This record gives sequence, C-alpha cells and structure tokens, in this order.
Amino acid sequence: MKYKLLSIDLDRTLLTPCFAKVTKKDALAIQKYLSAGGKVCINTGRAPWSAKKFIDYINSFGPNKIQFLSAYNGGYIYDYLDKETHIQTIPHGTVKRIYDLVLKHNAHIWIHSVNGEQNKSIETNKLIYKYFIKFFRSLNLIKVKDLNKLESFKMNIFSASKNKINWFYKDCCKLNLQKQATFCMSRPKVIEISPKNSNKGVILSMLSKKYKIDRSQIMSIGDSFNDKAAFVVSGYAIGVKPKEQPLEKFCNKVIRKNINAVSYIINNLVLDKNLKKK
Repeated sequence: MKYKLLSIDLDRTLLTPCFAKVTKKDALAIQKYLSAGGKVCINTGRAPWSAKKFIDYINSFGPNKIQFLSAYNGGYIYDYLDKETHIQTIPHGTVKRIYDLVLKHNAHIWIHSVNGEQNKSIETNKLIYKYFIKFFRSLNLIKVKDLNKLESFKMNIFSASKNKINWFYKDCCKLNLQKQATFCMSRPKVIEISPKNSNKGVILSMLSKKYKIDRSQIMSIGDSFNDKAAFVVSGYAIGVKPKEQPLEKFCNKVIRKNINAVSYIINNLVLDKNLKKK
C-alpha cells in the first residue's frame, strides 16, 4: 500500500454537511484502511472533545483504532497509542491585541481558550449565535470576561462584510501580529488564527519523522484553505468539494461530492494499486 498515513479533515469532508455526522460507509472504509496497515490522523479545526466523539464512533466498527488527533489546526496534538500530547497556545498578550482589533472593526470573534476546552465553551464578544451553537455543536458561547490571562488554542474571526475582514487583517499586519500567530483565511469572510508554529501540516511532518513515513506516502483530504498546509507536505492531496477555487491548484485530485467521499477515496484511490499522480 503506497499511502501509509491518511490525514482526514472533519467538517464538510468526513462529516455530512447538514448534521455533522460520520456515515457508516465512511467509518467502515476507514476500518478497512486501518486493517490494511495504514495510520489515520483526524486533522481538524475542532476541539479535541468534539473530534473524539467521531473517532470513537469510527473505532466502534472494528478492532483497529485511529491513532492520531490534530485539533485546533494543530494547536492540540494527541497520539492515542503512545499517550503523548503536544500543545501550543497563543499568548494572552497577542489574544488581547487581536481582540481589540475585532472590536475596532465591529467583527465577531470566537476564542477557543484553554479554560473553554475544559468547559466545552467558546468565549466571544457577541452572543448572537448562542442557541445555534448550543444545539448543533453541543457547546456554549459565553461572553469574554478577562483577557489578561486568556490563552487560546485557536481564534475564529468573521463578519458579514468581506471588507471588514480585509481591513482587520491589514491592521494585524501593521502591528506585525502575523509574526506572533498563524493567520489563515479558511473562508472568504472567516480568518482562523492559530499559534505561531501551528497548522495542519505540522503534525504530518512530526509523524513523518517519528514513524519514518516518507512524505510521498502521506495522503491528505480536506476542503478549505486551512488544509493547504497539510496538502503541501503530503505526497497526494485531495480536495473534497472545495469552495475556494485557488485551493484546487494544491490538489492532485478534486472530488465534487462530500457525502461518502472518504469511502470513495479509500476504496478507489488509496487501496487501488493503479492510482496515478497527475
């Protein structure tokens, strides 16, 4: 089997778009890949506790287990076999400066803080999505109370206005904040901010070195620009119905559906010895 490590994004890739679930067909396909000796890394921007419920569901279909979780776009990395955790956070001083710019541009911020991870909550400046998040994501939105000691795994900045997001980012650049954290425009009106040396490609580089897996033997599957870092360090990259056309130039293949896309990829591209790189 050529691809010994499979990196899989969650939202709009492995998860169904409406109710965010893993289909049985995809779960069985992942089990089939694990049985063939492959390793799987769930590589997501979600919180660890949120990603774990999907991992547990997939693991319930067979004796083989998913070994790696990269949450918060690489801010939280966990090896289930070796019981090792690797954590990076954005310092509270940087969080405070970014928060001030959010207020200046009347944008929205979701802060995935260290305390929030323990309490299954997101800290925010506006509560307009409070009930939506509680219902669909099983967590709480709470008002930011104290920024002085607030360390963050990840922050999401968004607005209904693309211009506001652009001006926000320009102000961040003026303050050299891009040197203190990693900025990624995952959607046209959404910026995801992670710790400086944190992205979805970091864990793949770590696993490549630790387990002596050549990067040519890694396949990454994702749908948005926060997957680009994983794509560029992988031997083969697949975009699942990507919304941003520029992302496609980093893909070896694009799949135009996101229901059971992972099972299709595993059965027809990963375990198929006739796969050819374009």
